[in-house]
Amino acid sequence: MNRLFLQRDESGALAETAGEREARLAHERALIEEAEAEIAAGYGIAGDDARELLEAFAEGREFAIPVSSKSENR
Repeated sequence: MNRLFLQRDESGALAETAGEREARLAHERALIEEAEAEIAAGYGIAGDDARELLEAFAEGREFAIPVSSKSENR
């Protein structure tokens, strides 16, 4: 898929054809399905760990990447 950012025209509308929109939506659906399958398989970071990671990142603090229960098997 083309990774260019969508550009808005003078009216503020996105310059995206119907075909491009459908292709983008199909790609996004595939990414969501992949993420849902990974979560169902146990890959992921617990909510509190994810929150702490994001807060540390946003504040410029050092942080350790939390380990998922399945990360050692990937």
